[in-house]
Amino acid sequence: ERKREIGDCEQLELDIKLRILLENVKSRPWVRITHFVQDERKEGGRYIVSEGKLKKLRLAEADLVLEDGEEISLVQVADIESVLFQDIYF
Repeated sequence: ERKREIGDCEQLELDIKLRILLENVKSRPWVRITHFVQDERKEGGRYIVSEGKLKKLRLAEADLVLEDGEEISLVQVADIESVLFQDIYF
């Protein structure tokens, strides 16, 4: 599978979600992140879903770190879900 390009509206939605997460990261909110993982042996990759408590949002490194230590590059993120967004309509 190829990584799909994110449109302007989707990027704006992600930016808003990341801003909300940045404001609430100390509370370690539960997140569900859909992101692209590059295949190491061939062109392309696949989308996977990672879930857990958000430990860090590192802007300098451009990644998210879950409580279990998983690091997810922001450029690979396709969507983020959290209860923090339940009252927001995109």
